[in-house]
Amino acid sequence: MTLYPKTKALEGRITIFSRVISIMFMLFGIGAAIAQLAKISPFLESYPGWTWNLSNISALILGILLFLLGKSQGIKRLVYFSLFSGRETMKRFLLVFPIFATIILLLLKFRLGDSRSYRMILDEGGFIEYGTVIAYFLAGGFSIPIGRYFFRLRQKVLGWGYYLYSAFFIFVALEEVSWGQRLFGWELPPFFEAYNVQGEFTIHNLVWFQDYWGEGIIGISFICLLGIIFWYRSHRQNQQGGYHYLTYLTPSWFLAIFFSLALVIYVILEYTDGLEFVISRDQEFAELLLSLGFLFFVIVNYFRQVFKFELLKPRAEDRERQ
Repeated sequence: MTLYPKTKALEGRITIFSRVISIMFMLFGIGAAIAQLAKISPFLESYPGWTWNLSNISALILGILLFLLGKSQGIKRLVYFSLFSGRETMKRFLLVFPIFATIILLLLKFRLGDSRSYRMILDEGGFIEYGTVIAYFLAGGFSIPIGRYFFRLRQKVLGWGYYLYSAFFIFVALEEVSWGQRLFGWELPPFFEAYNVQGEFTIHNLVWFQDYWGEGIIGISFICLLGIIFWYRSHRQNQQGGYHYLTYLTPSWFLAIFFSLALVIYVILEYTDGLEFVISRDQEFAELLLSLGFLFFVIVNYFRQVFKFELLKPRAEDRERQ
């Protein structure tokens, strides 16, 4: 077990992070539960039949579990465990989690096939898509204090890097929800009616970009994997300057599976016929994995930054003085 002294900066980040995630889990859980109950409500004519299916049941149970987890002190305990006694355990968990999630999806696919229930799980406006949106919003939000702290340290490259990351993550999140157009139902401007393939207020679905969205995901995933490889090599070769920047600008090695699986799924969708197994809706799962990879990348550096500049560096300086 590795012990570190508690500092105001560390405690502040733990408290803020725990509160934000707890509130997000509670709101997401309540929204999911209400949405599923509304779908079977006899008062809504838009959902005739009002019968349960696997998608409704799974979403309702998951919504309740998320609410209970957010309401408890479980998030804060998990943060303390991940930062102190369970750091290596958490790395191993993040390494295998995307594999486990993919196995579950494959089991559902084998069980349900290309059925309505399976498509509803991956449908737009469902759990997976809104999970992607929330992941990107959280990644964008937590990138801002990281960038601000780097500016305080006069490390402008890393500071601007995280501000750009934040802008990118929030942009993608807003694109996923059509900048609020699907949520609030406001009228689509004539330009987007004429040039948006899906009839939504989104940039990536404009006729000039629609055909390149998949290649963009593949390119981003590939760049992240290259960054992980260079990070690992510089770490092994003890190249301190390059290692420092790569540590904060590229994901850590234990997040590689998130980007690898997203890359594989999109390559199958873009350059094959789906191997008679992968369907277009599976891209939502790939996008969820990509968003979670970015979110965990930001979270890791949100706390790594404090350990590096508030805890480890002062302790090293104290040893040098002695």
